[in-house]
Amino acid sequence: NGFVQLFTSSTGTGSTSFSNVALASSTVNGMVAPFWDDLAYATGPAATLTVQTFGAAPNRRFVVQHADYMPYSVSTARLTFQTKFFEGSNVIETHYCSMTNSGTGTRHTGDSATIGLRSIDGTLTSQAALNTAGSAATGTAWRFTPGM
Repeated sequence: NGFVQLFTSSTGTGSTSFSNVALASSTVNGMVAPFWDDLAYATGPAATLTVQTFGAAPNRRFVVQHADYMPYSVSTARLTFQTKFFEGSNVIETHYCSMTNSGTGTRHTGDSATIGLRSIDGTLTSQAALNTAGSAATGTAWRFTPGM
């Protein structure tokens, strides 16, 4: 549903929350939300979730890519976006690679999505957008630099 969850141990239990809200009101902790919305797997081409590490220590980038997803019940839209984690800097970026819709509406650009971060303990948030059309348009990106 357009977010990545981080845990302090391998025993964390992930959330399946599909109803986005303001991050300060969320109950989902350890969240990086590049496009938190109710998403569905697109068909033909099938949606994929890919993770890969690039570079060498201490300057690696860990990338999570959602490819060819669609907002739930908007079968004409296709969303491809990435979340990038930069080793040693606490920098997290969200990149919107291809956010298309052959129908009408702006849901594919974020008019029903939350974009931002929520700390593991839930006490800190950084919200870039909440239900704002154009906040996740093709070619845009957000850069977050949480305190070290």
